Amino acid sequence: MGPWETLGNPCVGGNKVFRSTTFFAQGTYVVPLPGVHGAFMFMADRWNPADLRDSRYLWLPLIVGGPADKPLESSFGFPMWSRVSVYWHRQWRLPSGGGKDIT
Repeated sequence: MGPWETLGNPCVGGNKVFRSTTFFAQGTYVVPLPGVHGAFMFMADRWNPADLRDSRYLWLPLIVGGPADKPLESSFGFPMWSRVSVYWHRQWRLPSGGGKDIT
């Protein structure tokens, strides 16, 4: 798969504590957004230890930048990306048409 590379914290927006704790949540799943190249929806769960029934999910835009779908030099065929970013928004909407910017 190639050499290990540290890419840093993918979280963008909010304050430093928010970013360093993945917006007080833990990543669970990533869903591709059809028709929007390099865009995904990042799902995370945020536990409420005082009331577990009130635990919530976060759904945030995730953007993959750099040379998407470029094979690695080792020829394993996995994609190689230079940057992944998860953007904090209190509210956001899915893009209504292909190719629109969601950040």
